[in-house]
Amino acid sequence: MLPAGTLTIKTLTVQSGGVLTIASAGTLTIDDSPYPGIVNQGTLTNSGIINIGQNAFVGTFGIENAGVFNNNMGGQIKIDRSWNVPLFNNGGTFTNAATITIGSLATAGDWCIHNTGTFHNNAGGVIHANKSIQFGIKEQQHGWANQY
Repeated sequence: MLPAGTLTIKTLTVQSGGVLTIASAGTLTIDDSPYPGIVNQGTLTNSGIINIGQNAFVGTFGIENAGVFNNNMGGQIKIDRSWNVPLFNNGGTFTNAATITIGSLATAGDWCIHNTGTFHNNAGGVIHANKSIQFGIKEQQHGWANQY
């Protein structure tokens, strides 16, 4: 758990069965990694701030989710400077009830969001997808749900 303060790292993996919670007063910053910023195979719940690639490039993906990822009300995810796809929901379940901002500072990659799993953009969920090379959102499994 990241209850408060700022943690700055190069990459993060939440393994299958693992749990990471970022509380509302917590900030996770990931920069300068040849690997994906976050690989989630477990459960990651964000109510704070996640900054990826704000100052330097990260790997192929800003976030690769194959588990359960919850961006709760009040949470913020900001992704820039990934090589390929800033947010890759790779067969996982991604639920957004807060703000996701991709490509506000620099080129985001080929697609801002690539979904091959289940993606819920719930009430209160806002997605800003900018500066992609090809598409804003690439949906492959028809698992996208916008709920207002």
